[in-house]
Order: sequence, then C-alpha cells, then structure tokens
Amino acid sequence: MNGNEIVAVAKRLFFPQKGLIADILERENEYHRNFFGKKFNLRTFSEALANYGESKIGFWAELNLEPHFIPEILMSEDADFPGWKEKPEKSFYLAVHTKRIAEIEIEGERASLVFKHKSHYTLLASSVLIDTGAFPSLDAIRKIGPEPVVRYERFIESNVFPQLFPHMPRSLLSKTAFCNEFFLSGGIGNKKVRGRLCIGGKTGLSSVRWCRNLPLIYARPVFVL
Repeated sequence: MNGNEIVAVAKRLFFPQKGLIADILERENEYHRNFFGKKFNLRTFSEALANYGESKIGFWAELNLEPHFIPEILMSEDADFPGWKEKPEKSFYLAVHTKRIAEIEIEGERASLVFKHKSHYTLLASSVLIDTGAFPSLDAIRKIGPEPVVRYERFIESNVFPQLFPHMPRSLLSKTAFCNEFFLSGGIGNKKVRGRLCIGGKTGLSSVRWCRNLPLIYARPVFVL
C-alpha cells in the first residue's frame, strides 16, 4: 500500500463524510459568503433540518424543493452586497414609499390592505424550502401536505433568490414570477387594487410590472420550516 492509499484509508476511517445535513450547512455558508460577503448563525436552520431528517430532505428534493436559511436583511436601494448584481429598479422603492404596494389580508369575510413599508424590501429571517424549478409549479403544494406552512414569494425574494442561489434551474432559465404583493392604482387616496406584482426587465429580475387576472400557478411557493 503506497502513501496515497494509506492517506485515503485514514480519511475514510477517521474523517468520514460529514453527512447530508452538515453538507447542506457548509453549502449554505458558501452561498451567504458569496452573496452577502459574510456568514450567519445557522443553528435554528440546523435544528429544523435535524427535526425533519434526511429522508424528508430527500423527498423535498424529488419535488424540486431545497432547504435554505434566509437572514433578516434590509435590501435597500443603497445596500451593497458582492453578489447582488441586479437590484430592483427605483420605481419599486418609490412605489413602496408612496404606499402604492400592499398586501391583502383576509379575515373571515373582511379584506384589508396592509402596507409593509420597508418590509417589502426586507428579507425575513426564516428556514424555508425554495422552489428551484425553471418554472413555478403547484405540484409541491399538493404533495407536501399541511406542514410546512406555505406562502408565496414576495418581489424582493424573487429578485434575490436567483442571485443568492445561482445553481438553481430557475436562475438559468425563467426568472419571471408573480409575487405576493399588489400594486394599487391611483394615488394614496385611491385604494383600488390594480394587480399582483411580477418581475421582469431585460434580466428578468429588476423591473416591477403589475399584471391582471393572473393564474395562481405562476406564483412560486415558499414553505416555512
């Protein structure tokens, strides 16, 4: 047995592969470093993965869902991150500040407009499953069951995710998606909903458009672990 073979045997015996969850955490640190320029505390993310287990993670993969940790960060117009190459256009931030973008909250038979202000361009701290496919699909929602809790992507997430996780097919092909916020027609005094936001532009990431009569299938699901 030569020296290289001895080293290989020693690595197998004393330095086994880290395992699926450890590999996911290591990869997540790399994504964060490349995009944000720093690492984050992944303890809650690690606990969530351990709680579901490797078999569940494999089932998610069959549905084109990947577990990721999203840090709470304000993606403001002047924010500077090394991996954020395509920022939303100024019109998005202007629409937020002039209260022309809102979410609709429904309680029973009552619906109300909720203005999130800076939250519209803040990433929310959470462990999530992200739809990786080139095109949005509702199959995962039908197959995954009542847990984890499902919601739909917001505009800032549809802008950031393809850049934060550039390996995903969605990053290489179709970036167009409809988002969970709504554009209001008229000025501040006019509360009429015009349509759900979607992303567009030359890169598919930067511009805000509002679309009417949208089929729900184009909204990407986000599952909160």
